[in-house]
Amino acid sequence: MKKVSRRIVSTLIDLGYMAMALGPAKRSSSAWYKHFLDSYYAKQSHRYDEEVIEKDKARYGAPLKLGLKKIQINPSKILDLSTGTGYVAFILKRQFPLSKVIGTDLSEAMLQRARSKAMAGKMEIEFRQADGAHLPFLENEFDLVAVQNAPFSASEALRVLRPGGHLLIAYTSGALVPHFWRKQLLAEIEKAASVQPQTEKIGDGFCILLRK
Repeated sequence: MKKVSRRIVSTLIDLGYMAMALGPAKRSSSAWYKHFLDSYYAKQSHRYDEEVIEKDKARYGAPLKLGLKKIQINPSKILDLSTGTGYVAFILKRQFPLSKVIGTDLSEAMLQRARSKAMAGKMEIEFRQADGAHLPFLENEFDLVAVQNAPFSASEALRVLRPGGHLLIAYTSGALVPHFWRKQLLAEIEKAASVQPQTEKIGDGFCILLRK
């Protein structure tokens, strides 16, 4: 029963993230929203891995790992959007150990947790506070941009992605989200990229991959 309830909650969260990607995620966050996130995640950061990631186990990262298998380049510089406690950033660094990996998030509390984990694991990853709708990076700066279980600005992610680079988007429960939401999200990405993204389901989730 707990497993079913957890998947329902995960689906609703992913639905919200997709809805935000179609609208609010395109706009820079207000000061009060940033303050709200920091206050909320200041309480959640030390238990987030245990209560969210570890409880979902392999299911949590399955869509991301499926997408990474399809990457056709050896990226030298990688950006992880909405990194949280660094789950995706650590996977990216392990898969591409010679790459420079940067993880960004609005929540400084989550970033502090990610930095502590990186230091403990002797992982050279840079974590920076940044708004996904207004990234502090140059155009064409990254070979790979990744985002998992989070809202994002497709146009901003593609702005910092170099020609020939990959954008990878993963949702743990994306396949359970109503089809029309997924269709709208794909249309928005295709409009921003002017290319046809690839999608693939795995379990309850799915990944989107496109090459700029």
